[in-house]
Amino acid sequence: MEFPCNADDVDTLMGDLNKLIGDITVAQQKALTLTATATGLDGRITVSVNARGIITEVLVDDDTLTQVTSHTLGTVITEAAQKAAAEVDQKMTEVWAPINAHQNALPSAKDHHLRGARHLPSIRARKHTAGRSCLSERKRPLAHLFSGRGPGNCGASRGITGRHPTGGAS
Repeated sequence: MEFPCNADDVDTLMGDLNKLIGDITVAQQKALTLTATATGLDGRITVSVNARGIITEVLVDDDTLTQVTSHTLGTVITEAAQKAAAEVDQKMTEVWAPINAHQNALPSAKDHHLRGARHLPSIRARKHTAGRSCLSERKRPLAHLFSGRGPGNCGASRGITGRHPTGGAS
């Protein structure tokens, strides 16, 4: 779809966006209910996981508990859980694939040459003063924990990139 240039194009785009929002709602509901099950030891162990890959059930045949070591049992349960988690991950990808395709087909303003765009004022990142606190002492970027920078400096003048907490780029 081309970037909208007139009212009819905008109406079409809005219709597409409304459909996408509806499809996202349906996909979210479906994604929340996804489960997967995998087995091990020729079906004697069954492991089920939820949409997040968290184990929800482990079933073990009674005779299996006396026939295998605890190490083997743990290994088989772990492998079955990993298989089930991979399956639920694949299902999740399938649920979201149409949404991603629809979203990628929408026009992007950044890909369209807008008339008059050269007249827009340039947007510059806010400069930070060394020693000035970017965030309250209670809430600060994790970069401070690992970079050796003190809590009062957001690191904007030291080359840390990304979004600044106030909304501008650092």
